[in-house]
Amino acid sequence: MDNINLPYFPTEITSESTPFAISLAKHLNSIGAKMYGAFWCSHCLEQKEMFGREAAKHLNYVECFPNGFKKGTLMEKSCAEVGIEGFPTWVINGKVLSGELEFSELAEASGFPLDKATQSPNLVQ
Repeated sequence: MDNINLPYFPTEITSESTPFAISLAKHLNSIGAKMYGAFWCSHCLEQKEMFGREAAKHLNYVECFPNGFKKGTLMEKSCAEVGIEGFPTWVINGKVLSGELEFSELAEASGFPLDKATQSPNLVQ
């Protein structure tokens, strides 16, 4: 474990976005919500995949280890200031929310009207 050295690598999002995911991502962006993550975090990638490639472009994503990770590496100051204990971590309307969140949880925390999703029941997870 002492010799871990992970150079930074960008993750590729391969899933398609639903119209609801794009609307929610744009809403989260408009209110200044942020998703904090790490390039090596599988839950962070799963959260981005849930949104899909197009919607993820609208998220305010903060990479906490942009220079890679090895023993002794400190996370970015902006991440440490939030008090992150795990990844992903969302900050929405001043609330710190840890872990992968469902669309319904993100919508509720951000004040996004879920009635936009009722037009197509397959859009909300």
